[in-house]
Amino acid sequence: MSIKNKIRDIMNEQGYTIYLLSKATELSQTSIANWFNKVNNEPSVSALEKVCKVFGITMAELFATENDVMLPCKEDFKEMYHKWQRLTPMQRNAVKVHIDSYIKSKTVVD
Repeated sequence: MSIKNKIRDIMNEQGYTIYLLSKATELSQTSIANWFNKVNNEPSVSALEKVCKVFGITMAELFATENDVMLPCKEDFKEMYHKWQRLTPMQRNAVKVHIDSYIKSKTVVD
């Protein structure tokens, strides 16, 4: 999958339009649209860093293929990791708060 297609997929998963991504990254709408509409127009490294920050992912995660796993882990962790990648930053924060409440109350069930 090309990096442009991966960005498009994450935009769709997290509910970003070109306009919203433009506002969040402070990149022009034209620049972002050109990534998708022009054959030889690739985002710069600095633009990719801004996009990753907005998406709440690292550059390594952006360039990872579906079969790449950033850290060796058990299958259930891989599944959770792939689901985590599809969450918005706000959703991720809500999950963290929820997990913290389980840890603090020690009601985590194995």
